[in-house]
Amino acid sequence: GLLAEQYNDIIVVSIAQNKDIDSSFSSDTGIAEAIILARRLAHGERRRLRAHFVSLRERPPDKLAAQETAKSIKQVIAALTRLGTFSEVKIGDESVGTVQLRIINPTEKWTTVRIADLGLVRTAEQLARGKLTLPQRKDPVSIPMTRMGKLGRVGPLDRDISSGPRQPNRGPFNKHAGANTGTEWPFLWKHKSDKQLSLQISPDSHGIVKPGKAEEAEDLWQRASHLHISKECRFNSSPTCAAFTKQHSMGGRSWPSFSMGNKQMEKGACVWLNGTLGLINYWLNSNRSQTGRGGTTVTAIPNIPIVDFSRLSNNQISSVVQIYDDLCQETLLPTSEAYRDPVRQELDRRLLTEVLGLDNSAVDQLAILRHQWCREPTVTGTKTTGPDS
Repeated sequence: GLLAEQYNDIIVVSIAQNKDIDSSFSSDTGIAEAIILARRLAHGERRRLRAHFVSLRERPPDKLAAQETAKSIKQVIAALTRLGTFSEVKIGDESVGTVQLRIINPTEKWTTVRIADLGLVRTAEQLARGKLTLPQRKDPVSIPMTRMGKLGRVGPLDRDISSGPRQPNRGPFNKHAGANTGTEWPFLWKHKSDKQLSLQISPDSHGIVKPGKAEEAEDLWQRASHLHISKECRFNSSPTCAAFTKQHSMGGRSWPSFSMGNKQMEKGACVWLNGTLGLINYWLNSNRSQTGRGGTTVTAIPNIPIVDFSRLSNNQISSVVQIYDDLCQETLLPTSEAYRDPVRQELDRRLLTEVLGLDNSAVDQLAILRHQWCREPTVTGTKTTGPDS
């Protein structure tokens, strides 16, 4: 907020590398970093809500390379004046990165960092506005899109559900391990990579209402749901960024619940968010400070773009529910391996053809987009399971 409100000539420089240490500018931090340059507004000067985002392919190996890279960045920035466009940063004939000029919003986080292929940013942003632009396809496809917060309500913070050792008086429940189909107050609390391998997963714990807290517990339970959104999707190990519990459950620390008030729509949202298009929008709106994972928060989940189920026909809703019912028990590969996951590819194919009414050429075009996303360093991380491995 401060940068966008009190500074002009903003430049954000990051490195799109697979290892956090290789995405650092410092010699000893070992974590991904960004360099931000800006000029404070002069008295009476108007704000220009725009910034240049520079994404380098690697950290310059020496001072000379750094000087030449900086010189090239300055030249590109001087010539790049059209919003939304990007240009390559070159040293001689070698491309060492890209620069994009973007509008910035003081109230929204900036997501164009550590991205190797800025075309994915354009695709994701156009999709959020209802235009699906596929590789090799001349005209965009119109899709009704909205934000998750327009379709439902995110659940409470975990500390408002159950007390912990540091806050023993928070929340109306005491949390205990284990849950079954007879559990009265089931919770989906933690990530369990060895068990949570499909769209449908089971609650892992349960709550016991504290004495004198029955009314508060019942009020809080109105925010329980079948749909749960991952607060931290480890793209290179987690199969899903959204999951569905057969039981109405309260989300916890890792899986906040998201209630849409309609079980069919919640199944549809689970399908959409785990398809390639949903994953790309989740990824772009996540915090990618750690390689191979994307984090979000309870307050950020409502801003994630999603297909507008309220504008789909009954037949389209039935089709997406059928996709869920047919595939919900199938084992998925980690999201970073979507390019070679037959279940995810079947999910994508049916979303495009049975729900959105597109032809088989769109399926092949989406496969290209899927490969592009799986090549992103912040998606694959250090695992050697990417498309080029």
